[in-house]
Amino acid sequence: MSTELRRSRGRTLTPRILAAALTILVIGCAVTLLIATVSARLHRLPREARWGMVSVTAVSHAAIYLGLTLLFGRSLVKGQTPLVTLMAEQVQGPLTPRIRRYTRRVTMVWTLFGLGQVIGSGLLLAFAPLRLWSLFVNGLDLPLVLLLFVGEYAYRRWRYPANEVATLADSIRVTRARILK
Repeated sequence: MSTELRRSRGRTLTPRILAAALTILVIGCAVTLLIATVSARLHRLPREARWGMVSVTAVSHAAIYLGLTLLFGRSLVKGQTPLVTLMAEQVQGPLTPRIRRYTRRVTMVWTLFGLGQVIGSGLLLAFAPLRLWSLFVNGLDLPLVLLLFVGEYAYRRWRYPANEVATLADSIRVTRARILK
């Protein structure tokens, strides 16, 4: 079973992805604890409520989105292949220049989405009522991700002819074949 995303030059991204994810997790936890501690003091929460709320929800939310932001964002650096481009090449093979530009833009969108999640959560945690922050992190998190997936898919199907981009069925078929190898 090959789970590695290969670059066009034949190198793999797996070690870089793991190193980036670990780094992001550590940085994300530290930043989130700092923001949450300041927020808890601003809201004058008792110590027990502070740590219960912060350690479970805020840290995991920030770590996940900081990790995704850095994972997608690092692939946008000059000389790197954008992550969505790599995934599209795994499904479709070589991409046209037009689709390469599109997949780069989608990688940017996911980078900005992750950054927006972290910043939005941090600002809400620091300055809004805790109920509003909790609604954003616990109630709107998955719907926002799904909205971005569905919105990007709808735009792609509208903007690009079917023969230029892979369908969801193509992606599932290729992924399934790789897993069953």
